[in-house]
Amino acid sequence: MLFRALNIADFVPCLGWIDPQGLNLRLVQARAALDSFIDKIIEEHVEKKKRSGKSCDNESDMVDELLNFYSENPKLNEESNDLHNSITLTKHDIKAIIMVSYFYALLTLLFSSLIFLYNYSNQKLLFRFTSRDSSIKLSF
Repeated sequence: MLFRALNIADFVPCLGWIDPQGLNLRLVQARAALDSFIDKIIEEHVEKKKRSGKSCDNESDMVDELLNFYSENPKLNEESNDLHNSITLTKHDIKAIIMVSYFYALLTLLFSSLIFLYNYSNQKLLFRFTSRDSSIKLSF
């Protein structure tokens, strides 16, 4: 449980270099695991693209679309008016985009769940209020 861990070095800065709880090591290990997971996703999509050829299929996702701009040697080509030839992405760029989109997807899910729970609790309060006084009706 890395996210719930209380870091003593945050409260006593002189203990930061000691890392008494081993949080820095666990953070490095978690980052390495996330990097290897995203590398596997990218490699699976590269292999799928090699097997199926360069034909467009209907089952492409965000990673497939990002791989259309992938290049081992990125260079800025300002002379071309073609968007595909003017933008190139490295593997690190694609990994960063995947991580950011994953983070914002989780954040959006959390935020929408909180809004739903907040509205649900308010509706229960409104229902209790209207059930006591029959002259007041709910309008949606």
